[in-house]
Amino acid sequence: MATADLSASTMVDLHYYIETKPSILIGDSLYFTFEGIRAGMAILKYDLVRHGLSAIDAPEACECDQMGIVRAAEDGELGFATVEGNNLHLWSWLTGDGNSGEWTLRRVIQLQSLLPSNPSMPPKVIGFAEGRDTIFLETDIAVFTLEINSEKMRKVGEAGGYYNVLPYMSFCAPVSL
Repeated sequence: MATADLSASTMVDLHYYIETKPSILIGDSLYFTFEGIRAGMAILKYDLVRHGLSAIDAPEACECDQMGIVRAAEDGELGFATVEGNNLHLWSWLTGDGNSGEWTLRRVIQLQSLLPSNPSMPPKVIGFAEGRDTIFLETDIAVFTLEINSEKMRKVGEAGGYYNVLPYMSFCAPVSL
């Protein structure tokens, strides 16, 4: 089995810190959310083939108090989800020529009518279930999942100051012979 050369290093001086939010693998790249000391939200892309780092600014219209999360969009490309007020904003990164691209707002879901109770603070995005089109939201009342396609909201936990959620999907246990 061949091993990859991990001795090559890449540095980026961006005055940012990587969030402990879930990352996502899309194609040959890993994406992480990070926040700048002066510049706000952005996404760090690590190309696993070229061993290079690049940064993508979060959507410009995303002037919210909370950090969003990277996720796979409906087309399997890079997506971004965040809450502004009581609305979930779902963005897609559309790649243009070369390395350029732009964010497109794909969908806005009004959360106030979907939540079973009326929280005093806006919900915040704390995770996603990869491949399931499900977002985890926390309010001051409880933790909920939102199935994006059906817009079904379900309580899955008590409120408790969560920063992120990494859902347990499944595992494969080896069979003893």
